[in-house]
Amino acid sequence: SRLFGRIDDRTGREGELLRSVPSVDLLDAMELIARELINTGSILAVHVLIVLDRCSCARKEYTRGAAALHSAIRSITPKMSHAIHSVRQHRDPQLLHTVNCLHEDISTSRHDLPNDDVDTFRTLRALLTVHVTSIQGDDETAFRVVSAIPFIPHTPAAVSDVLQRYSDLLRSDDVQTTLDVSCRLLMHLYVSRFNHTQSYDSRNDLRQRGQALMLWVVRWESPPSAALLDYLSSEQEKLMC
Repeated sequence: SRLFGRIDDRTGREGELLRSVPSVDLLDAMELIARELINTGSILAVHVLIVLDRCSCARKEYTRGAAALHSAIRSITPKMSHAIHSVRQHRDPQLLHTVNCLHEDISTSRHDLPNDDVDTFRTLRALLTVHVTSIQGDDETAFRVVSAIPFIPHTPAAVSDVLQRYSDLLRSDDVQTTLDVSCRLLMHLYVSRFNHTQSYDSRNDLRQRGQALMLWVVRWESPPSAALLDYLSSEQEKLMC
């Protein structure tokens, strides 16, 4: 942590490596460390790669920096997908913080990163946030995050456009792994919110969301499971009261 900074340090303090321009040999060593950490499946690899990106940019080695940031995205994406799929059994508080740190670096980076990988990362980050905040009992935040995900249609009229615009994202193995559990949670959020509001407009909006979710799932390129369809259909009926 003295060299790289603590991955869970929210105070803004940086590791020693970021206080001066490092040598090329040191960047090479950081790449080796990151590679070994990736091979062992350690989430610390992402932190090392973030620091490597910043150090590379300090030396104006932008190609190396872009490769480090891209590698960080590729290494953490499967972990996000697995966490969403099994979030209620295996909670890793460090994961979401690491994801958010990486998201900040991507948002401020000038690197030309592959759009498909960045879109997958951002979608999984949003879904992971929804799951974690819902488990923590903060359904209000979870609903706000859901409402900001363009990947999920919120009205029946938007389904065709969303399916077409995000067809590549839907084909991503990492995203597909999360769809069943995520759709169940989304419908649960809609029903829970529906039951706690008397506003006609709010209830109508939630009905629209439920219908859109059902239509979206039915029209997936890879057919959903019968169990998912049964669950969504049963829950959607609660929105028609």
